[in-house]
Amino acid sequence: MDYIELNNGIKMPVLGFGVFQVKPDECEKCGVPRADLFITAKVWFEHYGYEKSKESVYRSMEKLKIDYLIFLHQLFCE
Repeated sequence: MDYIELNNGIKMPVLGFGVFQVKPDECEKCGVPRADLFITAKVWFEHYGYEKSKESVYRSMEKLKIDYLIFLHQLFCE
């Protein structure tokens, strides 16, 4: 697997595994400690703008039961 080195020296895999529509019990089968995961989240198109984006990020963090996100990206639909 290929990795990219972040500014803090941590190596992050360049390949990600999306679990948007995967059931929670399926995600838990992988056996990877949560501390070893790089968790990302999306800001959907309808949540553009500072306040809506911020609310979306906090809602995602609450659902994921995490205190921070490593990476945030946007979903573009045409």
